[in-house]
Amino acid sequence: MALILTHHARERMALRGITAEMVEEAIHTPGWTDHGYSDKFLAFKQFPPGLLKVVYTVSGNDYVVVSTIWEEV
Repeated sequence: MALILTHHARERMALRGITAEMVEEAIHTPGWTDHGYSDKFLAFKQFPPGLLKVVYTVSGNDYVVVSTIWEEV
C-alpha cells in the first residue's frame, strides 16, 4: 500500500518535525491503534520526542494521511 500525505498532513509534519519515515513506521508497526471520527483510523507509536498519533484513512490500496500530532502522555 502506498502512503499518500495530504497537504494538511505535510504542513503539520513540517511544523512538528515529523518525518514520512516516522509516519510510515507508525502505520505499519503501531504501538496500538484506534478508530477516529467518521472513517478515520488512528495509529500510535512511541518515538524519542514523544508519542506520535497518525490520523489516516484507507482508499483502495493506499493509506491517506490526514494529520499527525505529538500526543501528551
